[in-house]
Amino acid sequence: MKTKELREKHAAEVTKAGEIIQKADAEKRELTPDEQKAWDTHEKEASKLEGDIRAAEKAEQENAERRNRQAELEKRLAEPARQGEVGRESTERELRKIDNPDKETPERAAERRAFLAYLRGGMEGLDAEQRKIMAQRRQELRALTTTTGSSGGFTVPTEMERKLEAALLAFGGMREVANILTTDAGNDIPFPTANDTGNTGEQIGENVAVAVADPVFSQVLIKSYIYSSKAVLVPISLLEDNAVDLEQFLANALAERIYRIQNQRFTTGTGTSQPNGIVTASTQGKVGLAGQTTSVIYADLVDLEHSVDPSYRKNAGWMMHDSTIKALKKMTDSSGRPLWQPGLAGLASKEPATLMGYPYTANQDMAVMAANAKSILFGDLKKYLIRQVRGVAMMRLVERYADSLQVGFIGYQRADGNLLNAGTNPVKHYANSAT
Repeated sequence: MKTKELREKHAAEVTKAGEIIQKADAEKRELTPDEQKAWDTHEKEASKLEGDIRAAEKAEQENAERRNRQAELEKRLAEPARQGEVGRESTERELRKIDNPDKETPERAAERRAFLAYLRGGMEGLDAEQRKIMAQRRQELRALTTTTGSSGGFTVPTEMERKLEAALLAFGGMREVANILTTDAGNDIPFPTANDTGNTGEQIGENVAVAVADPVFSQVLIKSYIYSSKAVLVPISLLEDNAVDLEQFLANALAERIYRIQNQRFTTGTGTSQPNGIVTASTQGKVGLAGQTTSVIYADLVDLEHSVDPSYRKNAGWMMHDSTIKALKKMTDSSGRPLWQPGLAGLASKEPATLMGYPYTANQDMAVMAANAKSILFGDLKKYLIRQVRGVAMMRLVERYADSLQVGFIGYQRADGNLLNAGTNPVKHYANSAT
């Protein structure tokens, strides 16, 4: 189903759910059991369609990027003087992969077979050509990290990285909205920031010297902490079963463990020997009135929205726990209109749905509404930077679990995150009342 059709269906479900809320609000009453059941049905279907829309949009974006890259490579091939024979072969090889994204090229097939042979039998199970391929993988790992295990570590093949990336999107929400920077090395990166908002220009008379007003410079230091999946134990019988999609199994297992801990740190990390989470780095925008320990009112959301500078509201969005999103979906504004609406211009919006006109992201590592909880974020979430060192690495452990007839696999990745805040506070939070 095309994206436009998905948006049409989504808009219809949101409209039906909104009509139920509007009717109850106009009659100044709670939803009846039947109305609640109907609302839940529409909300569930709309949420499912949101996921379908995002998947369709991602596919469209990937296709566009593939077409652009293909045009770039074809242009490069048309200028042979700019590259040697080795460079031309590399360009042609990459172009073949783009021309046949779903077709396994000889290089890709050889890499996959070598990696699967390693997963099932270790280095002893590889032939000479496969050993050469895995040796190259080990060299890549050494170039990208400062440590390798004594039992050998390897960066995973491109195809498995794609499976792992697809799996990780199901966990958390930070990677959906943050700005992600991938680096080849793991050294500390100082990001300079400057705050000039307190300075203005001046009007001066003839032959009058100009005043000096320097901006305030600072920096945010981005590190590369190590995240491990812990050991993923796989029975030997499963490894020996050629019908098993071992790559997909491990991709799901590694993604669920590595990215759950990363999302937690990117959300509420303390900033001391771990990432500075977006909630930790945010500033207070609004505190609920007494009695709002587990609730929020429309006026609070308006206050939170306008506590963020207008320059950041252009690209702003909400982030909160799914239970908080559900509560807001049932709320109306001062005119009785549901806060939950299809995106701007309905079917033309990039985001399938909005709250008060802004996109929203569910993050299960955000606090649920409770006393003193920082339960809602609002602002330019792209100002949060996730830095990851290129390549997910994997190690194979045999002897350690041999008595259980299992083989252990450990995945690890280096990453850090912080809010790029020059003192202008691009992201603010709503805190529930203490009492």
